[in-house]
Amino acid sequence: MSTNESEKPLKILVSGDVEGKLGDLYSRVKSIQSKVGKFDILFCVGEFFAQDESENSEIFEYISNPSLVPIQTYVLGPNQSSRYKYFYDKSGCDLCADKIIYLGPKGTYNTVNGLNIVYLSGFEKKNQSFKKLKTSDDSDSEEYSEFDLKDIEAIINNSEKRSPGECIDILLTNQWPKNVENLSNQELENKQKSEYFGSELVAYLAQKLKPRYHFSASQNFFFERIPYRNHQVLLEKEKHMTRFLGLAKVNKSNKPKFLYAFNILPAKKFDYIELVRQTANPISSDNPYSSSFNLKNEDGSKYFGDHDAQPSLQYFYDADYIQKMNELQEQEMLKQKRKLEAMQKQAQEPCWFCLGGSKVERQYIVSVGDKCYLAYAKGALNKDHLLIIPINHVQSSVQAEQELMEEIAKYKLALAKFFKSKKKCVLFYERNYRTKHMQIQVYGIRADKTYLLKDAFMSMAQDQDICLNEIPQMTNLKQIMEPNRPFFYLEIPNEELHDGSRGEMDTTRYLCEIRGGFPINFGRDVMASELLLNCADRIDWKECVVSLEEEKKMTQDFRKEFKMFDPAI
Repeated sequence: MSTNESEKPLKILVSGDVEGKLGDLYSRVKSIQSKVGKFDILFCVGEFFAQDESENSEIFEYISNPSLVPIQTYVLGPNQSSRYKYFYDKSGCDLCADKIIYLGPKGTYNTVNGLNIVYLSGFEKKNQSFKKLKTSDDSDSEEYSEFDLKDIEAIINNSEKRSPGECIDILLTNQWPKNVENLSNQELENKQKSEYFGSELVAYLAQKLKPRYHFSASQNFFFERIPYRNHQVLLEKEKHMTRFLGLAKVNKSNKPKFLYAFNILPAKKFDYIELVRQTANPISSDNPYSSSFNLKNEDGSKYFGDHDAQPSLQYFYDADYIQKMNELQEQEMLKQKRKLEAMQKQAQEPCWFCLGGSKVERQYIVSVGDKCYLAYAKGALNKDHLLIIPINHVQSSVQAEQELMEEIAKYKLALAKFFKSKKKCVLFYERNYRTKHMQIQVYGIRADKTYLLKDAFMSMAQDQDICLNEIPQMTNLKQIMEPNRPFFYLEIPNEELHDGSRGEMDTTRYLCEIRGGFPINFGRDVMASELLLNCADRIDWKECVVSLEEEKKMTQDFRKEFKMFDPAI
């Protein structure tokens, strides 16, 4: 069955450990819903109740007043077995008039909308020295609510009863999977390693189920891993990808991030080929989990599930595969040779943007720093359309030196503060495609349109078959992009940037790795759309060029207003 265009994706929220702070969580949910509309479901991963009964007063208040609950809420079981006293049925129960549902220790759940959910509470069963969890005052110890290999097998066996081609939409586990950050080039907060607090059984479960999304909690920091593949490239048929997110504990500021929002259309609504296409992401890695897990049966012998291939000592020489790999290597070498020839040809031509060059048009320059300068765009869409440009010749931000990127970051922050003083927000994008010199496009737009930016870009991207993928917060472009690979990079401000007074950038970042063609005016087309600046008649920059006198006046006026924010002064 192919997707129906009339099908609307579900709007989902997932939270980390609540630990009694349900008021803070629901306050955050209501704030989000007031800005972007109602969400369908909230899942709470990790500890829902606090250990001390007095700290659960907010939860009890909502249970006593179901009408106050702002969203259908599903919660997992506890990590500490003593907290089961707050659930009147350990196997699963309704906590609040069908508004807050406890799913149970483990199992599967299918929503009325068709979402396929698998969940697992508690921590992996370990030896006795690990079994006791000390409380903060060190006076008592708490036993973990534990799962073991039999629990994992039961979930896997149950999931295999699904229809052919049907996959798990969301996997919820209180404990992190072990080694999930492997192969990602990303680091956890304070350089922690999940091999010390993650579960090998959860990793095994994730590898077998291959969920589209996997959420974990019980660690008080946020981590969004780049998507990983569920197949071996060139060796296996292409499969959908998995996104893993670790969520922090509920707090008043959402720093670290405890609440994650996303849209999802149930997998059963797709042909599988379409599902693979929808989840494909050039910013991805191989599967982080080892193909050979060190799992043991109760008698200590090595475990082989019915789902696992038994070890084989026979080696097969695949001549067809080797020939295919040689052909691919030759094609890649030819492609690189052509790229090098094109780059050498471009290098011989004068550059329009190098500040010391003969072609630069100085009437547009607003501010000059040590490594970069700020200028109006020629044929600007409006008076809030500028460029941040390296002084010396640099192809893209992936090739830029650290000092240059640090100064660009200062200009971005200064522009954010400047436009905020005008009750506007600012977005940035870079197109490293059919350009010789790095240019970061800058657009100011009314702050009350901030919430429209993502929809505007995503809508036009979908119309033009462009794949814009969100980049995890701590990921550097240099970690995921080859130096000469063309790309489109976008930074959209989060609404919180304009609600508070924090002196830092708060953006959501998106990347399109360009393979083949790309619409040159994509970013400008979006900004000129009716939803944002509503100036479709100015899409062609050549139609927007003004006289030299007007250019000079526009630059002087902006320079005067920007002076108190200018990082170069």
